[in-house]
Amino acid sequence: MSALAAKVSVAWNRLAARLSNSRSLLALLLLLLLGGLMTVLVQVVPGVEESHTGGAAALGFLILAAYLAGQVAQPYRLPKITGYLLAGIVFGPYVLNLVQEPDAERLDLINRLALGIIALTAGGELRLAKLRRQIRAISAFVGLRFVLIPLSVALVLYLLFDALSVAEAATAAQRVAAVVLLGLIATAISPSTTVAVITETDSAGPVTELSLAVAVTIDVAILLVFAPALALAEVISQPGASFQLTLMARVSWEILGALPIGILLGAGVVWYLRTVREEISIFLVGVVFFAVEFTNAIHSDPVLTCLVVGFVVENYSDQGEVLIETVESSSLPIYAVFFAVAGAALNLDALRARWVAALTIVLV
Repeated sequence: MSALAAKVSVAWNRLAARLSNSRSLLALLLLLLLGGLMTVLVQVVPGVEESHTGGAAALGFLILAAYLAGQVAQPYRLPKITGYLLAGIVFGPYVLNLVQEPDAERLDLINRLALGIIALTAGGELRLAKLRRQIRAISAFVGLRFVLIPLSVALVLYLLFDALSVAEAATAAQRVAAVVLLGLIATAISPSTTVAVITETDSAGPVTELSLAVAVTIDVAILLVFAPALALAEVISQPGASFQLTLMARVSWEILGALPIGILLGAGVVWYLRTVREEISIFLVGVVFFAVEFTNAIHSDPVLTCLVVGFVVENYSDQGEVLIETVESSSLPIYAVFFAVAGAALNLDALRARWVAALTIVLV
């Protein structure tokens, strides 16, 4: 009986592998067909890239192309977001130019909305009770990352500054300022990527929660540290320059302004989920859209605001599960748009010019 079960299992695995490969091949063929249709639209219809039709077509094309590219990536054990990013890069302004620069700029609002929804999800995944139990581990990971990565990246870049041909005429002080800032940038972890992978793999458990908590903590810490570091770098690199307190005040407002707005919106979401409970997806999109545009208007941080909204709903109400289930049920187009637009916006010309320096930072 066990031998028969083993044979059935092997046969089933082979069938599943063939079906997976056939789906991947079909997705690739559809992706090529879709690219051909978009090529015809861009090449045949004059001025389409400057019209609203071109922007709508670019959005629809990016969503479909990203989805199909994600399907193509699956048999190779790659996350779907890898396919989304590659679709944006390949079809974007710097390779095939099917999604042109005006299209990418018009999609910025959609991209900000997608980032806000991802931040809402991240906040909803941060459970206060579990964070308290992991506070030592979080502090250790964040502390080590903030010490080891900036120091190692800054040291390597400083030693290789001339070989990398970044700015040969820079003084020693300017070099120190530049490598310190690059070291801080290299420290950052993308919470959006972390959330996307967690959602796709349906991961759960202490390691998953720790990874997300570390990513969010580092993101907020970078926001706190980068402004004074930038102001200090200006003082070091430019003789006679003074420390810019206005920059510090602006960053403080970005953070402090986001907190009360996020708390108020979070309370509103809790009320809606408890009393109305209809068309929740549309309501949440409206909340995120308002949060993003309002905080941009008052020069506060929209991502932190949406993060606080999710955190409030999860930890100060019994509606956290409803929030996460609603957002994750419609997460595919959100992630597809966000990462495809990010890929399309990647400046490959700048990367070609400085690929050695970029590769050095990645390897360090």
